[in-house]
Amino acid sequence: MTKAPSKHTGNKGFWQTFLKRLLFVVFKVVLPVAIILAGVGFYKHQMDTRPLAQRRPAQRDARLVTVEQVHASSRPAIVQAMGTVRPAVEIALTPEVSGIVTYRDAAVLPGGIVHEGQVLYRIDSRDYDAVVRQRQSDLARAELELRLELANQAVAQQEYEMLNEEIGPQDREMVLRKPQLESARQALEGAQAALNRAKLDVQRCTIAAPFNAVVKAKHIDLGARVSTTTSLATLTGTDAYWIQALVPMEQLQWIRFPDSQGQESSVVRIYNPSAWPARQYRRGQVLRLMGQLEVAGRMAQVLVSVCDPLSLEDGNDQPPLLVGMYVRADIEGRPVSDAVALPRAYLRDGSTVWVMNDDNALEIRDVEIIFRGREAVYVTAGLLDGERVVSSDLSAPVAGMPLRLDDEIDIDIEEAMR
Repeated sequence: MTKAPSKHTGNKGFWQTFLKRLLFVVFKVVLPVAIILAGVGFYKHQMDTRPLAQRRPAQRDARLVTVEQVHASSRPAIVQAMGTVRPAVEIALTPEVSGIVTYRDAAVLPGGIVHEGQVLYRIDSRDYDAVVRQRQSDLARAELELRLELANQAVAQQEYEMLNEEIGPQDREMVLRKPQLESARQALEGAQAALNRAKLDVQRCTIAAPFNAVVKAKHIDLGARVSTTTSLATLTGTDAYWIQALVPMEQLQWIRFPDSQGQESSVVRIYNPSAWPARQYRRGQVLRLMGQLEVAGRMAQVLVSVCDPLSLEDGNDQPPLLVGMYVRADIEGRPVSDAVALPRAYLRDGSTVWVMNDDNALEIRDVEIIFRGREAVYVTAGLLDGERVVSSDLSAPVAGMPLRLDDEIDIDIEEAMR
């Protein structure tokens, strides 16, 4: 017979199961929840006890800029142009007589410098000397014939007076031999002219430089036979060169050209930065406005004259101008009164500038431009003397934007443009 379990044993199993389930709930549910609540409480405590920063109103930072102070004054409009150096005088030296070349000066070589009147070539003159002697003989014969005819006329005059007869005017001239006398005189003049021509041919056998020049090319040497169509050498005058400068049509109004009333033309400074020092220049003078536009760019062409371009005169130590050189010409034009000169880089949107006012704030101001050069513009309205123009760039500029200077140092624009 089986023994039934006691009541004590049943209660013990129940409590064991209950404790197991309670521990399971505590570890799986209650403990995680407690940890989370503890963390939330700690975070809240930290947030409630943290130090608080005081709120300040947002400030707009002033932009660092550089400025240049402007000054209004009367100044000439400087028209900048580019041009090419051309010879003012250039000839092909040719003889006026034919013959064999017997002499050539050592300076007649490409690049040789020759002076006005310097003998460059001589042609064999023996044939021409012979012609001179023949013409001298002809002249002596004509003089003799004239003296004989004068004697014959004196005899005819005596005979006519002895006849004591009245005859007609034509017969009287024949009797007195006036036609013969006139023919003798003309023969004498012809002989004298022929002699002068022969002597001139002898002189033409000596060929001299017609002006101060540099030899561009030599074509003939000793022993060559030449004629009046032979080119001996090519000479380029050195007293002056021309610069054919290209100028925009709208800037011609500022250039002074010489006129019949004696108006002085514009002075020109010629620069060649690729070959000369940066501040080195030559002086020239506007000579003429050419009558046609340059084909490619439709620009006006202005001739500028430069004296002694190769610096050959004593005391001229300026750099030489060479034919074909490409140079910059700064033409000093008519004066502009009460104008402010600004570098083109300071213009914004074509006709506005940035100004730093007395409150150190940005002003975007429209200006009136009377002259636009390649590097500078002249402003006649919109800027006052002494105002500060912002020379540095600003991203997203807004009127009223606060500005500041580095150590409160600004630049005078007159000094900056020198």
